[in-house]
Amino acid sequence: MLQLYTGSGKGKTTAAAGLAVRAAGRGIPVLFAQVMKDGSSGEISVLRHLPGVTVLIMDTFLGFSFRMNEEERTAAAASIRRVLSGACAWAGGLPEPPDPEKAEVRGVLILDEALSAVRTGLIEEAELIRFTDRIPEELEVVMTGRGSFPLLEERAEYVSYIECRKHPYLKGTPARRGIEY
Repeated sequence: MLQLYTGSGKGKTTAAAGLAVRAAGRGIPVLFAQVMKDGSSGEISVLRHLPGVTVLIMDTFLGFSFRMNEEERTAAAASIRRVLSGACAWAGGLPEPPDPEKAEVRGVLILDEALSAVRTGLIEEAELIRFTDRIPEELEVVMTGRGSFPLLEERAEYVSYIECRKHPYLKGTPARRGIEY
């Protein structure tokens, strides 16, 4: 199944990390693939140490997309595509469950900020659609990020919008370690 966690509110990555912890706690393999971020958040620090969880981060992080020049945008897009390729390789290498009849989910694949990569124009929505076409049906796929898209929403079984109604950043409070990152 495909899940989308989107919207302007805080907590999309944290919700996906919570699902990763839940799945790992049940012995389900998890790949937490993160794009558009540098991999230094508190969630990533913990997920790297959990048995059964693999973390994959972009090999080229150049900061906010709106500050990138064309060369940097090209490099960031190529890095995102390498993460997607790595996710496909991970999915293809999962062992078959001992009893396929009882296995509800063979693995959980989280693409953190994939929707933001599309929204900022670093990759096309069609690339994420093609990506989902290459993933085995028995994998749970979660995509997070601000801004969702009609074709992905049509394909998704879950679409969760996290709305921001109030945030201390709007009053000038900077992001706090352990709370916002």
